[in-house]
Parts: sequence; C-alpha cells; structure tokens
Amino acid sequence: MSLLTRGTGTRYYHAFLALGPGGTPSTPTGYLRISLLRLIALRNPLTPPLIPSTLHNPQGLLRTSSSTTHFLPTRPIPRPLISGIAPQRQLTHNNTNTMPWLSSSIPSTNTSNGSEICHAHPSDRSLHLTLHPADVATTIERGWAQRHPLARDNDTLWWLGRCVPAGFVMVYAPGDGHELRCVLEIVRAAAWWVSGDGMGGGGTVVDFGGLGGDNT
Repeated sequence: MSLLTRGTGTRYYHAFLALGPGGTPSTPTGYLRISLLRLIALRNPLTPPLIPSTLHNPQGLLRTSSSTTHFLPTRPIPRPLISGIAPQRQLTHNNTNTMPWLSSSIPSTNTSNGSEICHAHPSDRSLHLTLHPADVATTIERGWAQRHPLARDNDTLWWLGRCVPAGFVMVYAPGDGHELRCVLEIVRAAAWWVSGDGMGGGGTVVDFGGLGGDNT
C-alpha cells in the first residue's frame, strides 16, 4: 500500500511540475501547498458567481444590448482540458501560433498585480482575468471560459494573504482569428469591470456583429 501511495504521489507531483512556472514554486513545498488548496477548490468551475443585490449594474457588459448582434457568440469547439490551480493551464486545443504578435508588438505597461487587467500564459495562450459576475455567466454559458478553482468570495480565503476575486476566470486560448476577436472583447469587458466603470450604469456596448456563431 505504501508503495502504491508513493507511486501515485510521485505521478501527481510530476504532473504538477509539467504545468510549468506559475504562481507557486515548482518544489515539493509548492506542491504540498497546492494539494491543500485543492481541498477548498470549487467543485464545479462552470457554476457562475452570484450577482450581489447591491450592484448598480446587474447585467454586465456582454449582454447590454437587446440586439442579438451584440451577444457573445457560442465558442464553436468543445471546452479544452484544464488542469492545475496555481499554475492553471490549458492542456488541449492550445494553438500557440494564434497570438504570437501580442507579446512581440504590444508593449507591456502596469504589469504588477495591483494594476493588472489580465495576463496571458505564453505556454498555452490562455488568459486569466476578472469579469463582472454576469459576464462570468455569459462567458461560461457560451463556452469561452471557466472560473478559477479558488474564485470565492474575498472573505472566504482571507488566510491566504491574497484573495482571488469571485469573477476571476480562465479564458481559453483562441484557435483562429474570429475566436481571437471574441477573446479581445472579453478582455475589454474585463477592463470595463476592473476600472470601475461596471459599478455604475454606463459602459460601451460590445459589438460582435459579423462574427457569426450562435446568437440565441
């Protein structure tokens, strides 16, 4: 039994290392920390967060128009396989040739965590960002994203020293130009929310006209 347990633990540890660098040191201590966090991780990352009754704008940005051309289209392929907590990575359907120009042609500014809108992972081209709770529901429903395993209410995990917002999601890597345009609009929605514009009733309507997809 001890040999079986040791073999299983070794396999899981190597799977953790295979995810590459991220928010946790690639050490036995880092693996132990992630193993403990797994005990409190979300059981279903496809369940959207609740929308607080005190929120002035309960609709989010991605569904603010009654016209169907302004709705985020359904992602045309199945969800990829996602693994890990910190790091969290996309294991399948990661077209690493889709966004090479993003890292090479656009200068990085405000790269510290305190002023971050989103960040992309060079290894798989997925992104992490924070959305309005209604936009979290929209991106999940349409197949573009899932919640981070630690995306709980801020006071739930206070003992971690660094809270993960309830609207923190992984957006899947785009597979072609049309998907890339949709992902960039999701990034725009994240900027709208994180900047504070989403707290009120304003905001610019996101136009997905011409992208095709399921507009129901």
